Amino acid sequence: MNPTHLLDEITLLPYPEVGKVDTAISSTQPGRVRFQGSHWPARFYLSDYQGMVLPNDSVKVVGRQGLTLLIVPDGCPLPIQFTRCAVVGQESALSRLSGWTGKLVRSVQHY
Repeated sequence: MNPTHLLDEITLLPYPEVGKVDTAISSTQPGRVRFQGSHWPARFYLSDYQGMVLPNDSVKVVGRQGLTLLIVPDGCPLPIQFTRCAVVGQESALSRLSGWTGKLVRSVQHY
């Protein structure tokens, strides 16, 4: 059996959304975030981020991997995919990116 098929693909949201931290998250410790009325496991989108977010901190939810949300702490730069969307405006970005998902590598190549 090939274990690589068990890895979940990264799916990016069309635009970042706000979540609130329930349990602290660091680069070495995933935590939980309240998002869209539910509590979800969460980790940093960029695994090399060395900070920490604490309960009640706001974060930007940028995607998911399986059931785990991928977050960016408030005040940190967003991945390039989202900064390009901000230039064209949220409404236009939503219509252009609706249904766009896939592996991060494929996403980067798309832009």
